[in-house]
Amino acid sequence: MPPSGLASPNDNNGGWIVAGLDDCANTQDSSYRDLAAHKFAGYVSLPGVCSDFKFSASAACCRDISSNLNSSPNLFISAHLNNTLGESSSPQFLDSAAIALCVQMPGAQPIHFSQAAYDPDGDTITYSLGQPESGLNCGPGIPIAYSPGFTAANPIPSNTGFVLNPFSGEFTLSPSQQGVYVLKLEVHNYRWDTVTYTWISIGNAVRELMVPVTANCSNNAQFNNGLLIQNGTYTERNISSSQKDSIRNAYQVQNVYIDTGSTTHALKLLSGYHCFDTVIRLEFKSPIIKSSVTATDFRIFAPGAVSVPITSVSDTGNSLFTNYLDLHLYKPLVYNGNYLLQIRLGNDGNTIIGKCGVSIPQFSSLIIPINGCPVPDFELDQISVLEDEKITLQWSANSALQDSNVQKFFGSWNVFASENQGPWNLIHSLQSPAARNHTIDFGGSNYPVDHNNYEFFLDLRYAGENWGSSRSCETILLEANSSKDTGSNYEIDLTWNDYDCLDPNQRGYLIEYGHFFRVDSVVWLNSISTNLNQHLLSIPKSHGTGLYAIRVIAKDPQNQALPSQSNWIIFDSQTPIGLSENALNWQIPNILNPNGNGQNESFYIQNQSSTAQDVHISLKVFNQTGQLVFSDAQYHHRNTPANAWNGGSLSTGVYFYEIEFTGPAKGSQAPLQGKLLLVK
Repeated sequence: MPPSGLASPNDNNGGWIVAGLDDCANTQDSSYRDLAAHKFAGYVSLPGVCSDFKFSASAACCRDISSNLNSSPNLFISAHLNNTLGESSSPQFLDSAAIALCVQMPGAQPIHFSQAAYDPDGDTITYSLGQPESGLNCGPGIPIAYSPGFTAANPIPSNTGFVLNPFSGEFTLSPSQQGVYVLKLEVHNYRWDTVTYTWISIGNAVRELMVPVTANCSNNAQFNNGLLIQNGTYTERNISSSQKDSIRNAYQVQNVYIDTGSTTHALKLLSGYHCFDTVIRLEFKSPIIKSSVTATDFRIFAPGAVSVPITSVSDTGNSLFTNYLDLHLYKPLVYNGNYLLQIRLGNDGNTIIGKCGVSIPQFSSLIIPINGCPVPDFELDQISVLEDEKITLQWSANSALQDSNVQKFFGSWNVFASENQGPWNLIHSLQSPAARNHTIDFGGSNYPVDHNNYEFFLDLRYAGENWGSSRSCETILLEANSSKDTGSNYEIDLTWNDYDCLDPNQRGYLIEYGHFFRVDSVVWLNSISTNLNQHLLSIPKSHGTGLYAIRVIAKDPQNQALPSQSNWIIFDSQTPIGLSENALNWQIPNILNPNGNGQNESFYIQNQSSTAQDVHISLKVFNQTGQLVFSDAQYHHRNTPANAWNGGSLSTGVYFYEIEFTGPAKGSQAPLQGKLLLVK
């Protein structure tokens, strides 16, 4: 007899409660049976070793009138044992001995149910259908005739046929007719004989089932209202069709499921989830078929319609069905607000299928509210040129970046740059959440800070998402357009672009100059304030001759923002910027800057004389140690703006030229010598 609490309330013969009978069947249907499980136990001492032990039992309690048998005499079942290959335990069933089903419409998904078993000794097992029997305890069993149209292999009418997987014990069918049906299942176990090298039958186990099929399915089996989630894990909120459209637009989804013909829908809100969770559990009222579930059956959208990929789905069931699914997320829940979870058609061509063959409607939806997430915020504060060859970026961030979970899911700070208004390129990624600055060293590279403009912005990669971008800021590009000697001063015409990381209403500039020896050795002499982005700088000759460094610093007079420094102009007081002239009226460049802006692109020697085209030109260029770095005895052949020498592979610096002119009218002239400033 079953213990208290497990006895079937409508059975007076010692039956046990069978759970899950109303998963599919309608309990109000005339064909429904409140089935009970009956368990018999006995003990016997076997007399020895035998290949054909037989165990049998009969009972009058356990077979009601059925739709597929001609009569319903007493129950008789028998099992066999062969212990010639050693001790053996019979297969043990894993699933309930009772199942109740419902009629399926043609074309609907078939129903699956399992009568799987396992063998404690690890022997191989197979499954087959048998014919129900009646008889006395010791038999023999007498087969019970089937009603017309029924056989042992087809005991239940089905739109899709009645299929038993002989290796798993799984049944597949689509019941087509109301009634009560009896079927008999036999589980055979085999053991490999290492002497004869053959599989030997060592016994079997038998189970007889009575299967009610109701004309209509239970409400839980229908999924008419979309996701049937267990009470206690969610709340419901009625929404109108117009509110449904608002949700659809907010998350940019094709649809949000609402019952046909209904003007309101109880949208489910799944509670109990928190920021940084990476697993979402769904608990279903009615079991679902595990094999129908894939990760592609689900879509999750964060606020703002950000997709949250699902990497895998796991369950807690150990049979064909489960009431629980765990959705494992590729990235954690980090947005404050409502996440939308939807059921979709997966890669297997269906949504989730319930135990009773009914699919959950596509676009069935629920809301997952998330609150209390830290929100990282940051801004680019400064772009500055250092020592005329480096660029440094500095940025600030709020306290959310100090949260341990934010740091756990931190991705990178990504630095993007644009050169001379060209395309944006990712130039560096920093993996430390504590990083607040980055320095780019252009020294010796092909991208000098002089005569080139750079713009930067920063973005944050966090929890698998681009969390946004900072503002973009440009470096200050300082240019010297010309210079002249006024007798008592050197005047240099300076221009630069406005520094856009400072508010124009709070932005000022300092122009500084000083004696230049090396980038790390400058004696700064004076500074001039201005609010403009141009200035005619006057350097008194009393400061002496030689090289001067000139720079511009953008700053906030209130010192509430970081200052920014420009590139430097290196001015040679003995070589004014522009063109030098000589007695022969040749205009010889003293600065060469091949940067594509159309000015000072090549060492083009000009002369407006009509006879200049007949002059032969020989050019030699030396570095500061006197080493010859360029020579062309026939330079007149290339002396055009497009073809003249542009500095080649030489680096930025001061060079010396020597030019010889030979003409038909004046013959050979004394060489002209001078300084050339090459800037790249």
